[in-house]
Amino acid sequence: MRKIFTMLFVLCAAHLSAQEASSEKSYFTEGYELRIERMTLGTIISDDLSSEDDGEITFSHGISVNFGRQHDKHLYYGLGVELRNRLDMSDIIYFSLPVYAEFRSYFPIKKTAPYVGMKLGYSINLKGMKSERYDLYQRHDGKWFHKDYNYEDKEKGIYVEPAIGIRIKQVVDLGLSLPIVQFVRETEAYDSQTRRTEEYKKRDLSMSLNVTIAFHIKL
Repeated sequence: MRKIFTMLFVLCAAHLSAQEASSEKSYFTEGYELRIERMTLGTIISDDLSSEDDGEITFSHGISVNFGRQHDKHLYYGLGVELRNRLDMSDIIYFSLPVYAEFRSYFPIKKTAPYVGMKLGYSINLKGMKSERYDLYQRHDGKWFHKDYNYEDKEKGIYVEPAIGIRIKQVVDLGLSLPIVQFVRETEAYDSQTRRTEEYKKRDLSMSLNVTIAFHIKL
């Protein structure tokens, strides 16, 4: 959480600095807008519960709809929702629905404007991966018992996405972003010896580097 607050502080500082530094008339105008954003390509670079390795190459696609306000030529804020799917190396598809608030700071240069931004929200699981495991054990008295494990992996929980890019006129964005999504494994384990079922969760973070293209519609 400290890192998140540090990023927000940097965004605010960048916004104030841009206001002081830019004196020329900006091409960007105030008002409400709708942004439709398409993201492609993701490479997992952190631990992933669906893999025994420290990381794996995956492909992610999605479409995001964001409604917000261009407060002035430097500051934008809005709310958005994204339909996101990810395909890992085992051909397993995950679907999730991140809902987020977004803040951006622009640095206008004539008809273009580099930007830095941050999305903060929560990812809702739509489709995860389910798997099972069956283990057989022998007791000291020679009798056998088994343990059954049911796993379900989900992209569910905290959603953070810092981004950088450039806005061309008021129409198109080209950028890079780093979505960080909480990855949860829910396990249900049944022990035939004790006839008890235990449930527990393991949480991890999944990170990817995304290329994005977005289109703005002024309202």
